[in-house]
Amino acid sequence: MSMGIKNETLSNLITVDNQYLDRTTIRRNIVEKYQHTVHGCLPGGEDAVRELYSYLLSHHLPNRFPSLFRLSRGQFLNTITKRAFPVEPPEDPNLCLRILAETVEEDIFLLKETETTHVCLAFACCFPTGFDPSEKLGQDLSGIHGPVPTYNKIGPRLPALKGSHRPPLRLGRRLSLQKASGVHAS
Repeated sequence: MSMGIKNETLSNLITVDNQYLDRTTIRRNIVEKYQHTVHGCLPGGEDAVRELYSYLLSHHLPNRFPSLFRLSRGQFLNTITKRAFPVEPPEDPNLCLRILAETVEEDIFLLKETETTHVCLAFACCFPTGFDPSEKLGQDLSGIHGPVPTYNKIGPRLPALKGSHRPPLRLGRRLSLQKASGVHAS
């Protein structure tokens, strides 16, 4: 069993393809409907959220995809969705997460390294499969992955996966992508 995680370069951090508009529209609707079930930030995670927001909107997206994302007069312009957001991260980390959730297709979990593990301080996750992402907030790796049947075998390798990500879900014909329970094997 694999968790689908692979090492990536920063240039491949975010995916944009011909289904971007449809998927980010779905993500925006999910964020509006499910609110704090699909994004959240604990005290102590605000700086990491703002740093990611700033990196993606002021640097990565406009440089990696210059014909799709632009900077103008302190605004990040998404030429696909026709939406604009401030380049400077909003003070509210949850607003930052909502903007990120509708700007990139990837689900995001920000973890802080501790002496023995990593702890989830913030997330924006629109497409969970069988778990409520809001329940992972504040959890360490064993708490996050406890329901995964093979976590005891895979878990010890996770700290070595810095700079890794799971490729975004490619949407098929599933009617509801926001599935917060009911699919983990026992």
